[in-house]
Order: sequence, then C-alpha cells, then structure tokens
Amino acid sequence: MSEDKPTVAIIGSGIAGLAATHILGEKYAVTIFEREATLGMDSQSISVPPCKGRVDVPLRIFNPRFYPLLTKLYTSTQVSFAPCSSEFSSSWITKEKGVAGYFKYSNLSIGKLGIPYFSLNLSPMNWLNSSHKYRPSYLKTLYSTVLHSVSLFRFFLFSPFYIGVRTGLGCKALTLGEYLKGGLIPYPKTFIYDLLYPMLSVVCTCSYSSLDAYPAKTIIDYYNTYGILTWFPNPFRTKLQYGGAHCRVTEGINSVCEKLSKRAVKCVFNSNVTEVIPGAKPLVKSKDGSVQEFDYVVVATQPHHASALLPQAKPELLEALKQWKYEHSCVYVHRCDSLMPSRNCDWSNVNIMVGPRTTGLDGSQCSIWLNRLDDTIPEDVYQTWNPAFKLEEDKILKYAEFTRPVVTMETERHCKVVKENQGSGGVFLVGSYSRFDMPLLENAVKSGKEVGELMGVSF
Repeated sequence: MSEDKPTVAIIGSGIAGLAATHILGEKYAVTIFEREATLGMDSQSISVPPCKGRVDVPLRIFNPRFYPLLTKLYTSTQVSFAPCSSEFSSSWITKEKGVAGYFKYSNLSIGKLGIPYFSLNLSPMNWLNSSHKYRPSYLKTLYSTVLHSVSLFRFFLFSPFYIGVRTGLGCKALTLGEYLKGGLIPYPKTFIYDLLYPMLSVVCTCSYSSLDAYPAKTIIDYYNTYGILTWFPNPFRTKLQYGGAHCRVTEGINSVCEKLSKRAVKCVFNSNVTEVIPGAKPLVKSKDGSVQEFDYVVVATQPHHASALLPQAKPELLEALKQWKYEHSCVYVHRCDSLMPSRNCDWSNVNIMVGPRTTGLDGSQCSIWLNRLDDTIPEDVYQTWNPAFKLEEDKILKYAEFTRPVVTMETERHCKVVKENQGSGGVFLVGSYSRFDMPLLENAVKSGKEVGELMGVSF
C-alpha cells in the first residue's frame, strides 16, 4: 500500500524524472510535480492527422549499444521500439540558398548487427544529369568523400588509444579542439567543419565553439562505449537488442510517459513549484501558497532551475549549479521541402546542412525526414533544428525552443559538487547534466539509477 511507503516528490518529468519515478516507485510513494499540462517528456510533441501516434519533439532516436540503460528501462516497462535507419547526408548551403550534397552515411542492418558504410550518389551519369547549378564538381566531391571517410575511421579507431595513453601518463586533458587541431598530424579542417562538427552539433545540440571547448575524452569515450572497434561488426554485441542498429519508439512518446509514470501515486500538472526547502522533512512550496511535506525530494530540472528552487541549499551546491553554461536552439515541425537538399538523390533520414566557413557560421542546420522514420505519417513532414532560411508560415506545424547544458573542462568539478551533496537535507538532483558525461538520454537515466541506489533501490 502506498500509505505505508515513504513519500517522494519529483520535480520535473523529463526522462530523468520519469526514470527516477519508475525506479523509486518500487519502494516509495512518488508524487510528480510538472509545470506543463502534460508530462514534460511529451510536452512539446504534436499530433499530425491522420498519424496514429504523436510526432516526438525533439525527435529521440537511440542506439542500444550506446544507450544500454535506457534500453533496459524501456524493455522493463514494455515500451515498444524498433530498428530504424540512421542514415544521414551532409550538404553545403550556398549564399544563393542552393543546397548540394557532398557526403552520405548509411547503416546496413543484418540481424542484430549494424554495419556502417559511406557513400554518395557518385555515379558520373547521375552527376552529369543533375541540373542543379550549385553542385560541386564530381572530382571535388569524390575527393571529399574519400578524405572524410579516412578521417572518420581514423577518429573512431585511433582516438581512444591516443587519449587513453595520455590519461594513463597523467598528461594534461585536451579539449576536442586542441586534440583535432594540434599534434603532429592535425585533422583536415574540411573534415572538422564539414563533417565531424556538423555531426556532433546534432548529437550534442550545441555550436562549433562549444564543441571546441568540449573535453576530448568525453566525446571519444561516448563513441568508444564498447571498445575501439565499436563501429565494426562484433559478435559480443549481439547480447544487446538490435546490436548496432538505431531504434525509435513505435507508439509515441506519450506512451513512454504513461508507462514510466505508472508507479507514481499522483501527478500534479501546472504545478508552479516555487521553492524546495531542505530539512528532515523537506517541503515543496507552490505559487498558490500551498506547502507539502515529503520524506525526500528529487529535483529533475535543468541546473539553473534547480538553483532557483533551492535558495536554502548549501552555498557550494548553489554556486556549482549556477556555473553551467547553456545554448539555446529552436526547432520547427513543418512541410517546407526547401529546407531539404536540392537534389532528391541526396535526401536522407537526417540531413545536415553546412554553411561556408567564411560566413562565420557557428553551427549547422539539421532537417529530419519524419515520414521516412515513421510510416504512419502519410506525407512529407520535416523537423528542422536551427533553420538557415525563413519558413513559410502556413507550412509550420510546430515551433519550440530548447535550452541545453554544454560540457566544458570545468564541468567535472561542478558534477563532483552535485554528487557530494546528494541527499543533503533530503534533496537529490537528477538530470543529464548531473554526471560528467555526454548530456544525453542515457546519462539522464543513469542519474536516476544512481539516486535510486542512494535511496536503497537497485535497477
């Protein structure tokens, strides 16, 4: 009976809050406080009739190889997911708004393995028949494809060894920019700015300047989760569902929210929590003046929101929470094919658009071809992050803004302070930011798992 269980308030219902809800709900009576009208993970999603489910905003695709704990969470709650193609293309944007493809990555799924390969529509006849006046020369594109492929394999194969040796020798930690642009054989600038940074800016949802300041080890460890040959077929990875294939939830994020929140005894929407007061019995204060007492409180918000909710927390914790840096992004769900590559043969599930470096562009545009990933959407619908061009108003289905924490060389110190203060005054913090790692879904779930262990619940 929930009446016999200790009480826990969870402030926020993104993936970290929902993971904490599922884990702690086994032994605690959990109440979720959410400022939106629906659970936070689903608050920006939309329905696109006659689509059966909802369009996930932002789109969340995961790879069980990189996200084993998220996969375990979904499997244990019977969230349905299936493999999907992780192909992407890279295209140049000209000042005349022409878009020409120059690189393409695809993934061949064979059973539980995902085998990557690089390609472009490099048939000379196909190239000559293209009427697009902004297409680069055939030889230039062939050269860039070979250069990018070799550099990408070099990055994934040899970076873990190099960074591992430096760490073992106690050498100074490098930022990603220092690692790529320094050393005896720097990586080609065309590889960094035309392929790697555009790709990473999509994964990390940040600018190129933030990627320059990222700890190199954090990025490289993420891609080396299962060893130096992680991008190659490996029979040991067949223990993971779908192995190297990327996956998507098949029943919509609203179904994920429903299943992960099932153990909550109560969900309070439009809650407007103003303060959490630590103590032997921490208090949750709301804007309407109500005060509720709990045995524990879990704050599952961004760090700047957490610091605002915890004015009475220890000074060192408040100071650490205020040190995180953020970047803001906008995303549109729309029907404008002008934000896709100009040549149809360059279209992929994920389409990264790169502007000339001479313009000082500090990021890339990314357009996702949604109906290629979700066959319940009957016609072309796209989701674009940070569009380079203005969209036609009548074709916009949804606009949303997001704030994301970025990782710097100082982040490890701030995460250590958070860890040392977990449980102080009955208050815990979860979120992708709270562990020194890539601030993605997997890290958010890990933070919920670790707080669960601190509170006597294993997962």
